[in-house]
Amino acid sequence: MFRLTLQLLLIASLVGCISTPPSEAEWPDNLPPRSLYESMWTQDPSNQMVQSLDSYLRWVLRFYQGWPVYDYGWLDLTRDVLTSIENPVKQELLAPRLVELGRVISIEWSKDSSDHYIRTPTISIWGDALREAVIRDDVQALTDKIFKDIDQLASRQLDLKDVTLKRYYDIEEEDFF
Repeated sequence: MFRLTLQLLLIASLVGCISTPPSEAEWPDNLPPRSLYESMWTQDPSNQMVQSLDSYLRWVLRFYQGWPVYDYGWLDLTRDVLTSIENPVKQELLAPRLVELGRVISIEWSKDSSDHYIRTPTISIWGDALREAVIRDDVQALTDKIFKDIDQLASRQLDLKDVTLKRYYDIEEEDFF
């Protein structure tokens, strides 16, 4: 059984590697435009040396939609956060913030270059912090902190190892791995 599971994971991974991202006309409407990501990839010669445009766009889609290895994407997180907020006015105010946060994170996280400053564990921490922020009715303030941290990560004023759940809330992190 283990061998079959391993083979299925390997096949799913290979299919994910060879599939071509959708064209602009087929690009999902609930994501920022494909042209944004094409432009960002074009402006990053160091990433172009290690990652094709198709690969970059596949990782953008994985960020938002998830994929067989991890099927919970940014769209799922955004939906869950917004539906957990009871006040419709707050939902309406926070929705564009979460969309913008996803856009900013996805541009960097989807890169394959070794110097990208947003990594998967960081996104996981931010996701946990957003869930906690809903409980504390603190999503707006937390998104402000995350945007500030992204700017500091980009300018190398903040190190990735310093982005922990305790940075945002005094609670213990759960390590599922």
